[in-house]
Amino acid sequence: MHPSDAGCVSNITRVETWECDHNGHWNTRFYTRAFQYASETAALLGGNGNPGAATIGSRHIRFHRELLCGDPVLVRSAAIRGGRWDGAVVHWLESDGVLSATALDMPGRANRHLPQVPEEAAASALPRGLVHEAPLAQGAVVAGRRAPLGILRPGDCDHTGALTFDELFRYVSYASYDHHVSLGYSPQFIAQTSVGRMVVEMRTTWLGQASAGMGIRSNSWLVHAQGKSFSTAHHLETLSGTPIALVELCLVAVDMQSRRATHVPDFLLAQASAGANTPENIAGSA
Repeated sequence: MHPSDAGCVSNITRVETWECDHNGHWNTRFYTRAFQYASETAALLGGNGNPGAATIGSRHIRFHRELLCGDPVLVRSAAIRGGRWDGAVVHWLESDGVLSATALDMPGRANRHLPQVPEEAAASALPRGLVHEAPLAQGAVVAGRRAPLGILRPGDCDHTGALTFDELFRYVSYASYDHHVSLGYSPQFIAQTSVGRMVVEMRTTWLGQASAGMGIRSNSWLVHAQGKSFSTAHHLETLSGTPIALVELCLVAVDMQSRRATHVPDFLLAQASAGANTPENIAGSA
């Protein structure tokens, strides 16, 4: 099923110049904003109040095609009926009828107000690259790279006082960039080898909330590296230790000249093979 044939329109926007990264592509946080707006719109369909960030417990996003400045954006939403993902809400984000990203919201709190689709219609949104589900989805953490990320401001929060989904990813981008550089994926390495990286899939699990004025920090670690992909996990909490979210990223190494996937750098393979941060060695919890 083509995304234009499924669900109901739940958000429209466009890619603005100031929303693009240094490659000229729409920044990840604005995909997340579009999906969050779509989920809140769906929640309002039943005539109830807007739960804000509480529309989801977790969200799984897959990226299919990059968007550039000026591209129109349209999101359609539906509820899955039957199968393993019964009741989840699926969002298709497209531009000019071409699929760009998908999101799977669990639990689908607004599912009864949306069109119903079979699980096979949501195949493009189902998890694929994040294979270490069980321990990470429970909020387990390891002793990884720790970093203070700043102070939450009122503008970071929605009408309920909760940290917004897109502002969460602003902080995650700081944490992941710092962590990837610490692993060896520095700007110098990319300049010398033309081997960059690109997020293709991510999963966010809310663990709690924080209010404006509180400090936020991250703990990041390498989960997996093999072939052309690797995954990292980022646990965010307040400075007092209150858990906020666990974000898992699946990335591919990219030849920046050809824009095609390539083998992950040896330094990632070496650190992954050491086994210190594999799921079976995860100790402690949020």
